[in-house]
Amino acid sequence: MQSAGTHFKLIWRWTSASPRTSAEWTQGDLWVYLDGALVWGKEHGSTPIGVAWTWIELAERLAETWNALRFEAGYPLQGLTKTPISPAAFEAYCEEVKEKLLPSQLEEAESTFYDFSEAHDLSRGLQGIVLPPLWFVREGQLAVLASGSKTLRIPLEEAFATLSAFAEAVLERARQSGDERSSEATRAWAERSSIDAETFASLATGMSTAELAALSPGNDLMSWLEVEREKPELNELAIAARSTHGRLTPDSAAMLLHRIRQEHGHFSDRLQKWTALALQAMQSCLDPAPFAQGIQVARSLRSAFLDARQPVDVGHVLELLDVSVDRLALDASSIDALAAWGPRRGPLFLLNTSALGSDARVRERASLAHELCHLLVDRDSSRPFGDLLSGLESGPSEQRANAFAAEFLMPGDVAGAALAKAASAAEARSAVRELAKQYEVSWQIVCRQCLNSGAMFAPGVRGFLEEKSRAG
Repeated sequence: MQSAGTHFKLIWRWTSASPRTSAEWTQGDLWVYLDGALVWGKEHGSTPIGVAWTWIELAERLAETWNALRFEAGYPLQGLTKTPISPAAFEAYCEEVKEKLLPSQLEEAESTFYDFSEAHDLSRGLQGIVLPPLWFVREGQLAVLASGSKTLRIPLEEAFATLSAFAEAVLERARQSGDERSSEATRAWAERSSIDAETFASLATGMSTAELAALSPGNDLMSWLEVEREKPELNELAIAARSTHGRLTPDSAAMLLHRIRQEHGHFSDRLQKWTALALQAMQSCLDPAPFAQGIQVARSLRSAFLDARQPVDVGHVLELLDVSVDRLALDASSIDALAAWGPRRGPLFLLNTSALGSDARVRERASLAHELCHLLVDRDSSRPFGDLLSGLESGPSEQRANAFAAEFLMPGDVAGAALAKAASAAEARSAVRELAKQYEVSWQIVCRQCLNSGAMFAPGVRGFLEEKSRAG
C-alpha cells in the first residue's frame, strides 16, 4: 500500500502479477478520500474496496490538464448567474447560464463547458470506466475538491502535491515496462508545466486570443499582464480581467486594468496589524460557520481599534489602512465593486458608479466593508489577488464577508437592543428608520442584524423585521 495526502488522500496498491506493458504494470486498486469520506471506492464493512484500473491513464490526463488546473481559476462564463458554491453543482450552473444566452451563443458555450469539465473533472481522464465526478477547481490559493455532496477546500499546493505523488508513483511503476507509452507519459509529465504566452493568457483571463489582442493592442501580452514569461503565475491583472470577462466591453475592461496598473503595491504596518487580529479572531471562533466568523472578526476589530457601538466611517478606516479607493463608471451595472491587491498592485478598491443608484452612499459603504473583510482574512487563501462584488458570488468567503460587513457597519447588539424596546410594527418601523439613517445602512441590514442578535421582540415587531429582512 502507498498513500499521499491527508484531507485529500489517495491510497493505492499494485495488483498485476506478471506485468509486461505499462498498462499492466499500473493495474491496481485506488481509494480516494475527501476529508475522510470515500469518494472513489466502495464501502465494504471495515475494508473498503478500491477502484481497480490501469492508472497510467490518470497520470497521462493529469499531465495534459495540469496547466488548466493551475491557471483556470473559477468557472467559465461567470456573470450571468450565481456561481456554484461547489464544483459539484457545475452541471446545474451550466443549465442556468444557457437559459440566459441567445440561441446563436449556445454552441460556443457548450464547447466551453465541455472543455472545462474535461480538464477539471478527474473522472473524465479514465476511458472505459464510470466513476463519480471528482472536481478540482482553483479558488485563489485554495483547491476546491468536490464529489457528490462532499466539498473540501485545502491549500492549492497541498492538492497539487498529492496528485504529483500519485502520478510519479504510477510513472515509476510504468517505466519498468520499458515500452513506448511509459516513455511518452514520462516525457509529458516532465513537461506538464510548459506553457506558451497565448495559452497562459487565455487560461488566466478566460479570453480568446482576439479578445486579448483588442485589450492590449500593440503590447507584448505577458509584459502587459505583468507576468514573467519563464515562470508565469496568476496575478492581480489576470484575475481582474477574468472576473470581468463577458461583463465589460473591451474599452471598459482596458480602462479598469489601466487603473489597476497605476496603483503601486503597498501593505501598510497598520493594515498588517488589522490583518493579524482579524485572522486571530477568525481562527479562534468556536463556531466554524463562515457567518459566525465574519461577525466575530468585525466585533474584534471594532473593540480593538474603533468604538464598539458607534457608526463607522469606513472610508476613513481604509484611508488609515492606506487602502486606495477610487470610482469608475464601468459599462456594467451588475458590478458593484472590484478590489485588487497582490505582489505588484494595490490594495485598491474600485467602486462602479454605474451601479450605485439612488442609495449610493449606503451601497458604497456596504461594498467597501465587504471588500475589507476579503482583504483582511482571505488574501492568503481564496482571494490572493482581489475580488469582484456583483451579488452573484457564492461560497464560504462570501458568506463571511457579508456577515462581516453587516456587523462592522451595524452592530447586531445595538440593533437588537433598540428594536427590543418597540411594542408594535409602527414603533419598529420608526426605530429601523433611525438606525438606518444613523449608521448609513439599508433597512434590510438593520432588520437582519436585529434577527441575528438573539434579542426578544414583540410578535408584531418580529413579523415586521422578518418581512423587511427579505426585501431586496
